[in-house]
Amino acid sequence: MPLDFGTPTPVETTANSMWSFELRYSKPLPGMSANDGYGQRFARSTNTKTIRTQVWRTVQSLKIPPMLKCRVDVEWVVNLRRGRDASNLGLWTKPIYDGIGAKHEPSAHVVPDDSPEYMETPTPTIRLARAERPRFVVTITDLGATR
Repeated sequence: MPLDFGTPTPVETTANSMWSFELRYSKPLPGMSANDGYGQRFARSTNTKTIRTQVWRTVQSLKIPPMLKCRVDVEWVVNLRRGRDASNLGLWTKPIYDGIGAKHEPSAHVVPDDSPEYMETPTPTIRLARAERPRFVVTITDLGATR
């Protein structure tokens, strides 16, 4: 699958306490999957910063307010049926979580940290949609009152 390095595009939301946006990548960047080899470690560092910065900027542009606790769901939309393992996406999802809420920069600081106390991070899902373009959809749900 070719990579699409376009900028993330906000997606309409269905509720005031839920926000969604897209990361227009057809698959995780090099070094960002548990299946990538040892030689990808230098790419991982650069790509981690790229993803984290994109998420941070997108969350700021959506004006998501600070909250006490949130849930972050990551869905990988694919258009080809083949073997994929959602548990291999840990290196890909970590910079997404950090861009939303982390103690260090860049972070939108929606929650104080990406620890389980402040952020629920369920295993990403993979959805086959043959008529759609591949992408990642990130959904942030407010689980507590805003602070």
